[in-house]
Amino acid sequence: LILKCLFQYYNDYGDIIKATLGKAREINKTNCARTMALSLTLLFKDLQRDGIRVNRQSEEFISLKELAKRFALSFGLDAVKNREAITALHREGILFSVNPLENIEDPTGPPPNLPFLEILTEFTNKLLKQDKRVV
Repeated sequence: LILKCLFQYYNDYGDIIKATLGKAREINKTNCARTMALSLTLLFKDLQRDGIRVNRQSEEFISLKELAKRFALSFGLDAVKNREAITALHREGILFSVNPLENIEDPTGPPPNLPFLEILTEFTNKLLKQDKRVV
């Protein structure tokens, strides 16, 4: 869960964290992307303290979006090489966003994680055109 702390400690340990992230991506790109998605979802859940809906204008949400942007940049420019990893990350993020089981208080209301889709948009430009339709 080092990735979860990336943004908070980036100035002090950015090089170490980036090297760790690079090595994880070398070992298995898809698992690395899923780990990124997990880190982002855990941070998003932290924003939902005590069942309060996430304020998309809050400093914490904007920081989370910035972290997602940094994660997206770490994939580089070769979309074909990262195709499977990016689609896996999108699937994980979408499933988290629309999970109806998360809304215990009002099962007929919108999923509480829906604002997470805004975080996920940071990775959209990494998707290939044909994958955008599938995802």
